[in-house]
Amino acid sequence: MLALADISQELLRRERSTDEAPRRLLYRDRVSFSFRDGESLRGGMARACELAGAPNSWTVLREVGLKHRNRVLVSEDPDIDIGALAEALGVTREEVAARQYPEKENGAREYFGMIVSAGSIESRARRYSPTFLRDRGYHLAAWELKFLPFCPVTWDMLLQHCDACRSQPPQAQGWVRTLTPVDRCDECGRRLADRSTSNVSEGLRPALEIISCLVRCTEKKRASVFDLLPSDLGRADPQALLDVILGLAKHMKPSPTEEDSDEFRHAGRYRQHGHQSKAISP
Repeated sequence: MLALADISQELLRRERSTDEAPRRLLYRDRVSFSFRDGESLRGGMARACELAGAPNSWTVLREVGLKHRNRVLVSEDPDIDIGALAEALGVTREEVAARQYPEKENGAREYFGMIVSAGSIESRARRYSPTFLRDRGYHLAAWELKFLPFCPVTWDMLLQHCDACRSQPPQAQGWVRTLTPVDRCDECGRRLADRSTSNVSEGLRPALEIISCLVRCTEKKRASVFDLLPSDLGRADPQALLDVILGLAKHMKPSPTEEDSDEFRHAGRYRQHGHQSKAISP
């Protein structure tokens, strides 16, 4: 079996060789790993490396086809050897493939069976929900959807910076720092679960529950959206529902009350940091 735990020292001190496949060094017993419910591939890879003592995901991903150390495109790169990566993690090929975002027509991406428009996937910044990290400690795939400014599980407004750092502007969380777990700040190492954020208000949650259902990671879980809709929409295609909601969001102007809310200001700050995909404003 591919072993993450035994490769860090060996692969850090030697260069790739055309005479030898370094990947064979991974075929040993390793720490047990399994994906968690709704976990992203980037997050799972980082968590597996932490469990195994590997310094960063590049240590392993360069052996399975990743081209650039500073872009952890394990979910997007079609040249990633899915079989080798699955073997490295000790999971099935299907589990890895399900967490990838294959490119579709016009730059769109497939997200767990749903199609999202070009630019909808956040691959650089590591967004997070403090409450979810505190309670469950892993990275949700839904946090990689730029149009979603809140966590669909905890209703936290998502963060991507650490307000405990002294650096200005605050340090944006990423995927390439050495020895940084997904629940710690890249810069200061403090627990991201301890950071402060606002929550989607109780009054707005019933309407936003629809989009929360549509971004779930299995067809069965997405089907729960029909419990929230009028019976006339019982035969609607979830993809069509998502397309309509995101299409409407592009043309919606917030009311004065919304503009004054903590949730709206938070979503606005997220867009100001260079995230151009139209976020659904709570």
